[in-house]
Amino acid sequence: MGNLYKNIFLLTLLLLSVRQAQGVSLRVVSASDAIVQLNGQTNLQVTVVNESAEPLVSLDFVLIVNKVKTGETHVDLTEPVEAFGSEYVLSLPVSADAEAGSVAKQVSITKVNGGKNESAENKADFTLLTVTQLEPRRVVMEEYTGLWCGFCPKGEAAVNRMADEFGERFIAFSIHSGDVLECADYISASLMSSTFPKASLQRTLNYIDPYLGTTEGYTEICPIRHDVERLMGVPVEAAVELAPEWTDASESQIRPNAKVTFRLNSSKARYAMSYVLIEDSMSGTGKNWAQADYYYLDDDYAKRFQGDEYMDEFLHPEETVVYNGTYYIPDFVNRRVVISTLGIQRGMANSIPQQITADETLTLDHEMPVQSTKVQRKDRLAVAALLFNANTGVIVNAAFAKVGGNSELHADAPTAPGRLSEAARYGIDGRRLGAPSKGLNIVRLSDGSVRKVIVR
Repeated sequence: MGNLYKNIFLLTLLLLSVRQAQGVSLRVVSASDAIVQLNGQTNLQVTVVNESAEPLVSLDFVLIVNKVKTGETHVDLTEPVEAFGSEYVLSLPVSADAEAGSVAKQVSITKVNGGKNESAENKADFTLLTVTQLEPRRVVMEEYTGLWCGFCPKGEAAVNRMADEFGERFIAFSIHSGDVLECADYISASLMSSTFPKASLQRTLNYIDPYLGTTEGYTEICPIRHDVERLMGVPVEAAVELAPEWTDASESQIRPNAKVTFRLNSSKARYAMSYVLIEDSMSGTGKNWAQADYYYLDDDYAKRFQGDEYMDEFLHPEETVVYNGTYYIPDFVNRRVVISTLGIQRGMANSIPQQITADETLTLDHEMPVQSTKVQRKDRLAVAALLFNANTGVIVNAAFAKVGGNSELHADAPTAPGRLSEAARYGIDGRRLGAPSKGLNIVRLSDGSVRKVIVR
């Protein structure tokens, strides 16, 4: 019995010693790259895990460049980080470098609550970008969809809403798979989603729900907007503009006329440009051009979208047809369809020089062939220019413009909600109707096209 008590006592001492060691242990998981304007300061986002037996209330950290450490910086937290907690993101103040440029650094948390940080994993790598000025970011949404996909219309509704809400700060296009609008370039680049509907934002949030984003549950209308707003709030190191035009009268090639202005210096820059050719308002007749619509069924799932006016055309379509037991919206008009791309994986090699100078504008001499037989109307073509960080695969910034025109696709179309508005309605006898009438109605839309609608 004496040995038993002795063993219990020794085990207790061991546990207490481990707990005491963990009392000043903060594991550093990662650090995000940071951008700051000359003579300014920013917050470095560092993900940590408190392995301590007590809440984290203060810390000290140093920055390391080429194995040279800065002096320690002390931070008192406004809210404690719980003991033995899960991952937590700290905001640590860092100052700009003396010159505009990109510098690889390490952050090391040296002290926790005034004592030595006992964690062996107390460092993380990051890059600090010091710029002459902060550029606003345009957020790019790649929507993965298909006409066969009955759940995909919620992505269309989300894109339409955010295009109206965010204007030119939001660039979205639809990548089709398994239908007449399938994009071969995304498939060959191994970028196509394996499940639908999905979306990627800025290539940092990849293959997320195009309506929910990173939010779980339908607690509000179109919560992916919060992800877009958050990404939009992060400034970047370069501005992108373009003014695409046809290179010849045959309209077989487009010159994007892209311009990039970097706000930092670098002799080893790793950026690359990609181009996306987009056509707006594509449509056709027959089953191959009909959009599957599971929201037409008034079930519990569809009721989650009640009150979202951008979903009304799918919850209450004016006309539906049934193929193999599934409801479809016939003659569906597809917005922002990707026709072809150049360098869509991470940008075209050598499209941006490694030597870049702060505040100098680069004019890029690229051409984009228009060879696809899918193109329906060349006056509805537009180009998106995507500036990639070739190392990380993240889209730094982007621009979007109609070929030979302004930055609005199909500028004569209404802005909200949905895509096209009704200009006039007629009965089968040719008389103009003031309201939908039972039977066959002839509807002329705002773009001049005509649809036959059966009102029951």
